[in-house]
Amino acid sequence: MISIPFSWFGFTDWLIEQEAGLIIMFATFGTLLLTVAVLIILNIFGLKKYSLYIAGALFCSVFISMMVMIPLLLLFSIENSIKLQLVWLVIVASCLISFLSNRHYLDIYFNSIAKKANKEVKKQNKKRKK
Repeated sequence: MISIPFSWFGFTDWLIEQEAGLIIMFATFGTLLLTVAVLIILNIFGLKKYSLYIAGALFCSVFISMMVMIPLLLLFSIENSIKLQLVWLVIVASCLISFLSNRHYLDIYFNSIAKKANKEVKKQNKKRKK
């Protein structure tokens, strides 16, 4: 059993020992709040160029964690919340590593999409001027 040196009126004990479903809710909906907080912190420290990759990785981890963790709870009856937290950490870490390691290819992809969008806007502007 894990011992936590503090207790918020028994909340942490209850969360770790009895409520595995809340871990899944925190992993899905809490990640969206984490994304907003990380984006604000990155913009404060001037690391704006990494904000797209980290936000994309955290956003993708929301869907992957839903697809992995809900079946773990419902189909396989894994109710150990520590295991679910470790699974969630592995999911988030793998998404971050894959997005940051494929930064160059993501830049190429997003630039091609931006060029196509600019061409479409120019075509529409030419049609409106005529």
